[in-house]
Amino acid sequence: MSRPLLLAMCVGLLVATADTLHCYQCSDNVARTLGSVLAGTAAGTPALSCAHFDLTRADRFRKFAAACPRETDAACGKLVKEGRVTRMCSNVALSECHVRQGVTACFCTGGLCNAAGLMSPALLLLAAALLAALLKA
Repeated sequence: MSRPLLLAMCVGLLVATADTLHCYQCSDNVARTLGSVLAGTAAGTPALSCAHFDLTRADRFRKFAAACPRETDAACGKLVKEGRVTRMCSNVALSECHVRQGVTACFCTGGLCNAAGLMSPALLLLAAALLAALLKA
């Protein structure tokens, strides 16, 4: 792979994260059951069900990505309770997970980072591969 192409890819990744935060948004109604556990973290409950969220098929997960409203563009969140999932924008500017009252709540500050867990391993591998290629070139 040529060095200019690698540089263009790196710049593209940086530009994509510079604008409004985008998060995956879907719900299996976890956010509605939280009550006071994490009050104020979710901007409403997303309309799409997480049951069809599948990172292995671009035609399935792409429709879940959306720009966050200004009041909740601090981070992306993923809540899990008894196998039900809610992915949403959040006003909690953290990059960590918490477990309270049977709810696992993970937050991350990168764009579309609330896919699998706190940080997507695929994104880490991509970044490491790009860095290694740039250093070798």
